[in-house]
Amino acid sequence: MKTFIVSCLLCSLGGLLSSCAGEAREADVEGADEALRAPRLQPIVDRLVEESGAPGAIVGVSRAGQRALFASGVDELLLGIPLSPERVFRAGSLIKPLTAALVLQLVEQKQLRLDDKLSQWVPSFPNAAAITLEMLLSHTAGVTTRWFDDPELQQSLLLDLTREFAPREVIEMASAWEPVGAPGEVGMHYSNVGYILLGEVIARVLGRPYEEVLEQRLLQPLGLGDTSYALSSVPGLAHGYHELASVPLDVSVLPQASFLSMAGAAGALHTTASDMLRFMHLLFETGRVVTPQTRTRMLTEVAAGSGYGLGVMLLCPCSSDGKAPHPGGFGHGGHVPGYWSLAAYFPDKRLSVVIAINADAARGALLDRSSLDAALARIYETL
Repeated sequence: MKTFIVSCLLCSLGGLLSSCAGEAREADVEGADEALRAPRLQPIVDRLVEESGAPGAIVGVSRAGQRALFASGVDELLLGIPLSPERVFRAGSLIKPLTAALVLQLVEQKQLRLDDKLSQWVPSFPNAAAITLEMLLSHTAGVTTRWFDDPELQQSLLLDLTREFAPREVIEMASAWEPVGAPGEVGMHYSNVGYILLGEVIARVLGRPYEEVLEQRLLQPLGLGDTSYALSSVPGLAHGYHELASVPLDVSVLPQASFLSMAGAAGALHTTASDMLRFMHLLFETGRVVTPQTRTRMLTEVAAGSGYGLGVMLLCPCSSDGKAPHPGGFGHGGHVPGYWSLAAYFPDKRLSVVIAINADAARGALLDRSSLDAALARIYETL
């Protein structure tokens, strides 16, 4: 195993689409760091809206205890309501570092070991006797990669958007899906199911539902008051759009219980830029989440070249001008219907960045993370 080495592909840029721009209010800047002021960063947020095609974007940056929040574009399309940087967004897989932190806290407390086998808690799951918790955390367990992009699964979720899947139901369903290979031998294959399994391990070890453990052991102690595990819309939720037949569909007003309960410990997170900046700071710069020794373990590749440790990945940014890559950051991306997000920490600058857009489809195509990666590169270059 080796510590993450800086390497990444060049970030691709989307096309340009005009949209209404927002401005960072002076109250959104805490501290005296002039580099965090709107004249330097607001144009990057405006450009993110243009390139992604999303109605709006939120960006938060923090460095050395100083923080700034920015927004651009609109929240609600019909009325043209501007997007506020304080709005909640559905963060999808940004929950994975939190799930990993819960597992690693239990390891520190000697209630779990990274080489514990899944068979201790979910013996019926395929290859459970050969799958370790470390493999699940690092996506090297060979667990199925089947997920929401699977048409058959999409159809079953759309049949009843109000249906809530219990974790055991999701695990039972996933047990019938073909593994991608032998645990620990197949390499890194990103699997949401692996994190649902980890959520179930946490629940069974502590005898409480995953969401209750998350609230009591992370969200409350860390002061993340606007972050929650939820299967429906929450107060302050930004409108999120998925394009259907070239028409933007506001998914924030639709039931999402089937998708969010299916995502569970792998993706049912709601948060704000401010809360996520705080979590990144506490995780990467203090010992309040895990010890420095455990954090080093988190940032160490399990499968060489995978760019993934234990719940966190090596992120771009790549150079926005196509030249040599910048020093890498650590964090995660997140995607659920209607939203894309990204949270990164750059140790060389002690810089945290959170980015979110309120769409996952635009201009007749599904969006990927490329426009967020490009914005991340520009923020890094600017600061």
